[in-house]
Amino acid sequence: MNVFLRTFSYISKMKGLVALSVILALLYSASNMMILPLLEDLSKEISNKNFSNFNNHIRNAFVLFTLKALFNHSQYYLVAYMQRIVKLTIQNDIYKKCVQFSQHFYTQWKTGDIVSRMFTDTS
Repeated sequence: MNVFLRTFSYISKMKGLVALSVILALLYSASNMMILPLLEDLSKEISNKNFSNFNNHIRNAFVLFTLKALFNHSQYYLVAYMQRIVKLTIQNDIYKKCVQFSQHFYTQWKTGDIVSRMFTDTS
């Protein structure tokens, strides 16, 4: 629980980005729910051989799939950006903590081991 609360403290600094990510996820889900009715209308048009609105349905499908891809990729890159910021913040905090250690600590541990653990454990 303590680890979760510490991690949440880093995420809580980016409330706006988290809210935007949730909105993009909801829009992506909504676009997924609109695909089936659109395909149903399109199949009805084809089965009835009524091609008067066929171009409109194809255009709507193209717009819907474009929006779906846009929402999905926007959310992906936004989450990746937040992940990178949180990772860098954690690494900076660990570095600040390591600088405060006494000289006795550094005689017990090799500096390369400390730096290696700092960057591999946080990635």
